[in-house]
Amino acid sequence: MKLRFLGGLVLAHMVGCAEDPGKVAVVVDHESHASPAERRSAIGKSLYKSRAAREAGDCNRSLEHLSTIESARAAWNLDLDPQSESAYRYELRSCASVVEQHLLQSAAESPLGAKIRLEARAKSFPIRELRERDRALLSRIVAIGQARCLSIGATPQANGPYVARAVHQYCESFGASGPVQLPLPHAASTFAVTGSVDGVDHASARALRTRLMAAFARTSWYDASSLATATGRLSGYAAREVVSSQLQVERPRIPLLMRRTYRMVEERTAKYSFGSRVSLEGPTGPYEVAYTGDEHIERVRSPGETFVREPIFTPVAIAFADQVESIVANFVADLNAHYNDRFCAAERYTTEEAARCALGTRVAIPAAAGSALASVFGTDAESLYRVSPP
Repeated sequence: MKLRFLGGLVLAHMVGCAEDPGKVAVVVDHESHASPAERRSAIGKSLYKSRAAREAGDCNRSLEHLSTIESARAAWNLDLDPQSESAYRYELRSCASVVEQHLLQSAAESPLGAKIRLEARAKSFPIRELRERDRALLSRIVAIGQARCLSIGATPQANGPYVARAVHQYCESFGASGPVQLPLPHAASTFAVTGSVDGVDHASARALRTRLMAAFARTSWYDASSLATATGRLSGYAAREVVSSQLQVERPRIPLLMRRTYRMVEERTAKYSFGSRVSLEGPTGPYEVAYTGDEHIERVRSPGETFVREPIFTPVAIAFADQVESIVANFVADLNAHYNDRFCAAERYTTEEAARCALGTRVAIPAAAGSALASVFGTDAESLYRVSPP
C-alpha cells in the first residue's frame, strides 16, 4: 500500500498488478475535518500527475492516478467542477485509447495474451467509463481469438490427441468449440485398489483405499474420457510398541520437615510407526508410491508406583486415521512428480510430446516444450501455459 499526502489528505491506494490483479484502487480519508476545497485540491494534484504521466508515455501510471480520483469521488460524494471534469475525461480517454490500440495490435499476434492483459486492467482500474470501453474491446479481441482458434484447429498438427486437447483449451478461452477431444493414451478414468494394511482393521484399510481411488482424479494420470483403468495394490503397516521405565519424581516440599522427599512412579511410552506402499499397474506403468510417517510418541505415568491396570493409549486404528490425509497427499504429489519425470524431462519435443507435457504438469513446462508449442499457438503458447526460461 502506498500513502500519498495530497492537499492535507492522506490518499492510500493499492493498484492491481500482474501478480495480483485482484487488488483495486481504494481511497481512505484519514482527516474527516478536511474541507471540500482541500479535497478538490488533492484531486487537482492527482489530475496534474495523471497528465504528467501520460505526457511521459506512461499511461498505466496515468490511469492509476485517475483510479485514485474515481475512488475519491465515490468515497467523498464529490462532484468535480466543469474544468476538472473535462480534464479528467480528456486524460481518461486519451490514455484509454492508447492502451486499447496497443492491446488490439498485440491481439493480432497473441489474442489470448491480449485478453488476459485486458482482464487484468479491468481489475486494476475500476473506472466506470473504462468498464464500458473494456466490454467493447473484449468483444473485438474475442472475435480475433475465435478466428485464430478455427485456423489452428484446421491444421494437421491438431489431429493428435494431445494437441487437440490443448487447442480445445485454447478455444474455450474465447467461448469457441475446438477439435474433437480424444482419450489421452497415457491416462485412465478409474483407479481400482486392493490390499490391506497390517495392524489396522478392514474398515480402516477400506477407508484409505476409497480415499486413494478418489484422489487419483487429482493426478496428471486422470482423464474422464479414457476407457482405461489403472490398478493398485495397497500394503503397509501401523504398529505400536510400548516400553516402560521407572522414574524418580520429586514430591512437593513438606514445610514441617523442611526437606525434599521422592517417590518412584512407572512411565509407559508408546511408539507408533506407520508406512504404506501403493504398487500401480496400467497407463502409469509399473510404479510404486511409498510413504513413511513420522514416529509418534505417547507417554502415560502411573498414579502410584506402578500401574494397577493397563494404561489406555490411543488405539492404533485412530492413530492411523490421522495419517490418511498425509498418505493421500503424498500419493497425489508423487504421481504428479512421476508424470513430470516421464514426460517433461526431454531435451527435444514434438508438438504432441510438448502438449502431453503441458497438459499434465503442475509446474512451468521446459523451454524446449514451449518452443514446440509455439509452432502451433505462436506467442500465445506462453499465455496458455507457463514456460520456463531457456
